[in-house]
Amino acid sequence: MLQPTVPLRFVPRLVGRVWGGHALQKFFPKADREGLDRDTIGEVWTLVDHPSYASRVADGPWKDATLRELMREHAETLIGYPADRFPLLIKWIEAQADLSVQIHPDDAYARKHEGDLGKSEAWYIVQAPPSKRVIAGDTFPSAHVYWEAIKKGELKAYLKHTTIEEGELIYIPSRTVHALLAGSVVIEVQQPSDVTYRIYDWDRIDPVTGKPRTLHLEKAADVIPFGEPSRVQIERSVIDTPYFRLEKVILRPDETLRRSPHTENRAHVLIVAEGDGLLRAETANEMAGDMIIQRGDTILLPYALKTYQVKATAPLTLVLAMTPSS
Repeated sequence: MLQPTVPLRFVPRLVGRVWGGHALQKFFPKADREGLDRDTIGEVWTLVDHPSYASRVADGPWKDATLRELMREHAETLIGYPADRFPLLIKWIEAQADLSVQIHPDDAYARKHEGDLGKSEAWYIVQAPPSKRVIAGDTFPSAHVYWEAIKKGELKAYLKHTTIEEGELIYIPSRTVHALLAGSVVIEVQQPSDVTYRIYDWDRIDPVTGKPRTLHLEKAADVIPFGEPSRVQIERSVIDTPYFRLEKVILRPDETLRRSPHTENRAHVLIVAEGDGLLRAETANEMAGDMIIQRGDTILLPYALKTYQVKATAPLTLVLAMTPSS
């Protein structure tokens, strides 16, 4: 049976958000607009295997197959072990306005209360906001103080602001209060979950529904680790977590990156943050043809793939995401 041992590029999907803008979609002219209910694009999902949606292969021998279908039949080829879904979800985010202050549960709470996975995530900062800040953490000493702050309208006083710079990697573990602020553009790599508990939404009204968005104050209180130190990490080049490993790779023109997913015991996902290049992969039986890659591309290099190389044809910045090792 034919196995998916070649690079797999996926069709991006535009997702409308109340806080989104109009700039990001220009980098994804061939994106899927299925289910789009507004013209402010907040997210572009580039690699997704979730019950609500699964990415489609854009080209090559597996064109139009979904990641869900490939995982169902070929999980061990793709990631090296059986699994219900692909372990990463990858998206671009454009925040024209501040995102809601929110928190995601861990796996145990999400499975019990949502029938889903928890969500730890990391951001690669493509564009920092003018303030050079994000919300990452809180100073609530107890649940009592949390509820009093909400009651008195003083919640914002307990939010922890963190300084960020373009090109940084930031890890936001589950059970961390956080929010991207207006002017941010990031690449997000996360667990394949869509569970979010909103704590505060800046008192805004959704122009599509005419109503405030729902808050989830009780569930947020369940998962905030009151009084515990922050586990947020900010790095320049590598973040290693139980859920994924991220590396930032910068190549000058004609420089080449060579890696082996099979030897490293992980599937690799190349996310092109900036620039252009050529991708060549060596399968078990033959050398695959060159694939032109450019900004916005997300390409899965399966665990079973022997080697691949990326040659920069212009200054090239990659975010290399890796699945947990088998």
